[in-house]
Amino acid sequence: MTGDIVEFPTPEPQPVTQGATALDAAVPTGERRPQSTPPSGRRISRAERRQHQRQRIEGAAASVFAREGLHGASVEQILQSAGVSRSTFYRYFSNLDDVLLAVKRTAAQLFGDAVEQSVLACPKSPEKIRVAIRTYLDLVGRYGDFARVLHRELPGTAASSAGIRAATLRRMAQLFRTSLEEAKEQGYILSIPEDVTIRALVFAIEGVACEYLESYDEERAVDAAPGLIDLCYRTFGA
Repeated sequence: MTGDIVEFPTPEPQPVTQGATALDAAVPTGERRPQSTPPSGRRISRAERRQHQRQRIEGAAASVFAREGLHGASVEQILQSAGVSRSTFYRYFSNLDDVLLAVKRTAAQLFGDAVEQSVLACPKSPEKIRVAIRTYLDLVGRYGDFARVLHRELPGTAASSAGIRAATLRRMAQLFRTSLEEAKEQGYILSIPEDVTIRALVFAIEGVACEYLESYDEERAVDAAPGLIDLCYRTFGA
């Protein structure tokens, strides 16, 4: 069941918040490396250094897994990309499966947190879904390797790996439902779509993002936002 929805002006783009900062630190490369001295000038603590090491390894692993898959990846490739020793790697991870699950969990949490924060920061309930879609696609464009690892189901991985992706999609669907409930309470729509309809739209958004990811054209993923937003509101207002 769906309801009528009123027209409203396009909001200003919402900044990506929490997730971006943590993923920035994990991006491996000469692009961004964790600093040995914080911006304040104080010396970095041992705990912060270890956190940065772990983030750097996860970022390197994301790039290796995105490029090679699980069976083509090796610890040695991750070490070379991260610029850390073998002993440092094994301080945090027991094997390739372990670091793969860590990358998936990190991406799922930070993508989910960033989208949720953007939605909560949006003052108008009918605009929350628009903001959620744009934030998600922006993250896909900025952190393509993490998104590839999150959304791909790699053969031979543990069942818990698939569960991480599924939980991420459920979290997005719940954000949609909560936003629609608020919109209904405020009189913007007359009824809330069935859960299967909301889930179908979330899977459609993920599918479009994955097309950009698999063609390594993720920087253009946000270009799909207007069409996906229009699809959502047409569905909710049909």
